[in-house]
Amino acid sequence: MQNSVFNSLLKALKPAFSALSLALVACQAPANLPQISAKADAPLSISVQTTAPSSAHPSAQASPKQSEAAGPQSASKTNLLPAALLKQLPTQVASIKLQSDRSSFTAVGQQAKLSLSLLDAEGKEVPSTAALRWSSSHPERIAVASTGALSATLSALSAAGPAEISVQLEGTELKTSINIAVVAPVVESSSSGGGGGGGGGGGSAAAADPGTPAAVAPTTESLNASVSFENLGRGEFNINTFTTASQVAPEVAMQSNGNFVVVWESHIQDGAIRGVYAQRFDPQGLPLGSEFRVNTTTANDQYEPAVAMDSAGNFVVAWTSTNQDGSGAGIYAQRYNAAGVAQGSEFRVNVTTAGGQYNPAIGLDGTGNFVIAYTCDGLDGGGNGVEAVRFDASGQVLGSFQANTTATGDQSRPSIGMNSSGQFVISWDSNGQDGDGSGIYAQRYSADGSAQGSEFRVNTQITGAQSRSSLDLSADGRFVVSWESSGQDGSDTGVYAQRYAADGSAQGLEFRVNTTSANSQSDPSIAMDSQGNFVVTWISDGQDGSGAGIYAQRYNASGVAQGAEFQVNTKTSSAQLYPKIDMLANGAFTIVWQSQGSDGNNNGIVGKRFSAQGHAL
Repeated sequence: MQNSVFNSLLKALKPAFSALSLALVACQAPANLPQISAKADAPLSISVQTTAPSSAHPSAQASPKQSEAAGPQSASKTNLLPAALLKQLPTQVASIKLQSDRSSFTAVGQQAKLSLSLLDAEGKEVPSTAALRWSSSHPERIAVASTGALSATLSALSAAGPAEISVQLEGTELKTSINIAVVAPVVESSSSGGGGGGGGGGGSAAAADPGTPAAVAPTTESLNASVSFENLGRGEFNINTFTTASQVAPEVAMQSNGNFVVVWESHIQDGAIRGVYAQRFDPQGLPLGSEFRVNTTTANDQYEPAVAMDSAGNFVVAWTSTNQDGSGAGIYAQRYNAAGVAQGSEFRVNVTTAGGQYNPAIGLDGTGNFVIAYTCDGLDGGGNGVEAVRFDASGQVLGSFQANTTATGDQSRPSIGMNSSGQFVISWDSNGQDGDGSGIYAQRYSADGSAQGSEFRVNTQITGAQSRSSLDLSADGRFVVSWESSGQDGSDTGVYAQRYAADGSAQGLEFRVNTTSANSQSDPSIAMDSQGNFVVTWISDGQDGSGAGIYAQRYNASGVAQGAEFQVNTKTSSAQLYPKIDMLANGAFTIVWQSQGSDGNNNGIVGKRFSAQGHAL
């Protein structure tokens, strides 16, 4: 009889949850359980009306179907439970409240709190006892903070407050369930008042009205409710505060403690055409202060920002500035301490001022020394070349050099990977050097700026164009270069990569990164942790069902893909473009990109944080 009674309860509660306009999500729980889809961008508080309090329970003629059809209207008007079931609950219980609250975030997970309460008609808790049990269909993504076990039971629902369980969570696909065992007096018929059971179910039974049977012994029954949490972390979040016109071309850099900074170019915000702006964030992805303008000079255009950050949180931003150096475009930079305070003034980077200098890239070591490379018009007498300048932590120039040895054709669009020891590699596009279109070339350097070996070709496939390289180094000097390749995967452009040992020797063959090859996959960005694990992110045209989307793939240090490629962007309407990534030593990473319409006004900058296991935070 008890099972049928509680099956009726579950059946009666289900429309109550549904009517709250919360999506039903398939869970690894019995199909007849009420289910909640919760997004904890804000605390979730759900009250499920079970019965309207009155001097007498509803007529025993009220059927489950009648109750179910009535729906979860106000408690004073609608009774959701059949009269036979009402005998099984304390007479003053009007609703059951399930609640989830975020309590804190870390770079690798979040803390959340779940609670259950039995409430009377005034919303006050009814003294009873209950047990909450936590489980998950993704056990690898959950740890119960209080015990470290996969599941735990807490008996805490009493006059002192609701039962609670705190857990550390990762990911946007966590499925959880709460099994509630309610210990309460069972009465054979209704009464006009009286209290429920005490803290352990041992409280006195409700006082009976004259002519009603006395209360029988307490019993324990289970009420099961299934809760599905999606996007428990911040998930995808807007970065720019100023939303007029467009904000585009983001870059991101991370500190060892999880703080990070994002830079971008913003149209008309500084009163001219384009300016460079930045926003700092804490390890939980929450803003540190307000967004700020990086460039001091606002005349003409400041655009194409690049950023790098050291382990202490000091960072350097570089950008292209039109006509500031007196001859076309030049490269300028600004240093900041870990608190985001500018150190000195903005300064010119480029040694050569004739023609134009653009496409800056930055590498920063563990002590604040940095290298800025850029494309330089007419540098080597044969078109564009790649020039680089080394600086110490105080911004003093240590020297400059030309990265490319081959001067024929154009060498452009440099990328830099630098580790904490100061070793660095510069890669670039070289037009015509590999015999067919553009190819990817690179040069290794020691911490003092000495070239290690000769420049070398990265791409094995030479048919078509290989361009837009991105690279990063591990702590021991291993590195990976990624690029886009035209026609190699059989359908427009695809994303490829090549691993290297610290001595510059290729490890294995170049490999395709994107699994989906329909349409175009392009503009890769790569980041590597201290152990050599790495993540590549890119633009994929049409894969998310609406324009371009952002995708990524994780790899271990041996170059073995970890799981499948995954969609980064949550918003799929319109175009998501130009992703950039940075990674902590422990493998946690952040991806930022340009999103059309995300801030309500043309293009904006958005981001998403991930744990080392690839779960969105």
